[in-house]
Amino acid sequence: MSVVPSLASLSIDPPTAPDGRVVLVGVPDDSIPHVSTEIQTLSERWYDPTVLLDTEATRDVVRSAMEGSRVVHLACHGLHRPDDPSRSAIRLSDAWLDATDLRSVDLRGALVILSACDTGQVSGPEPHGLARAFLAAGAVGCITSAWPVSDAVTASFMAELHHTLASGGTAVDALASARNAVAATDPHPADWAAFSLVGDPRS
Repeated sequence: MSVVPSLASLSIDPPTAPDGRVVLVGVPDDSIPHVSTEIQTLSERWYDPTVLLDTEATRDVVRSAMEGSRVVHLACHGLHRPDDPSRSAIRLSDAWLDATDLRSVDLRGALVILSACDTGQVSGPEPHGLARAFLAAGAVGCITSAWPVSDAVTASFMAELHHTLASGGTAVDALASARNAVAATDPHPADWAAFSLVGDPRS
């Protein structure tokens, strides 16, 4: 199951990313220390991924690395701005990357995974937020969180999710597999039900 903010956010037949590059971005701090472990684990799931961790994950470098990628994973702090959804953002090492910044980034064909809190929240009469911004930049799908999530549980969840993706599964398959795996050891849905796919279920 997946959702879309509006039909206008999706292309009927979105183009495939020009290469198979996987970009893994992580910006840990004292409140999300498991991000480093998360990125290290995910880097072992894929062949030759582009890894940008901590101070390497600057706004300009991340914007450039995302273009032309097939999978983009961003593990960091997220911020939803209900007063101005165009300023909803993710925290990189030197600056916030907000929805407005994404207008000039070519994400055609990419699956974007936001391993951060509150990235799935929307505001306004026609819902706006980070997911809509990534889809407008060309992403075929965006995995987001509907509420604040546990740093440690999210790291485990993402490891399971990427295991399925790297094996050729779709984002929907990966979400289902990750939810089942995490729920088996941590049954409270607050820790694993936050994540959903916005966009094309075939992504």
